[in-house]
This record gives sequence, C-alpha cells and structure tokens, in this order.
Amino acid sequence: MPCANNTYSVLIAPPAPTPVWVDWPWPDWVHAMPRRIGRMIDRHRQRRMLVELSDHLLTDIGVTREQALREAAKPFWE
Repeated sequence: MPCANNTYSVLIAPPAPTPVWVDWPWPDWVHAMPRRIGRMIDRHRQRRMLVELSDHLLTDIGVTREQALREAAKPFWE
C-alpha cells in the first residue's frame, strides 16, 4: 500500500564508472616526440629570423651574413 505522504519518488542513479587510466609501456621516444618537434619548429623559426636581420644587427651579435645564410640553409632537424 503506497504511503500518502510520499508524493515524489526519488530515483537514485548508480555511480558513474571511474575511468581507468592504463599506463601503457610506450617507448621513450614516443614521450620525447612533442618536445623534439617543438625544438625543430623553434629552430626553423629562429633561422628564418636570423636571415631577415640587417647586416648591422648581425655585426652586433658577431655573425657574418655568410654564417647566417649557412645556418639558415641547414635542415630543421639539425
């Protein structure tokens, strides 16, 4: 027999499952890859900016135009 004072029924949902983090045994190079890619992008950007400097600014930092061009000609992974 239903209770007259209980007009609302409360539904209690089961607790959500806790996500399980699996620590996969990835090789070290996989973990180092984002850092390496970031360094390559920075290196490429810096070399591009080095070539755009005026001769006066290159002299201030002690680099000749030839050295700047040689550095900029290197591939981004070196």
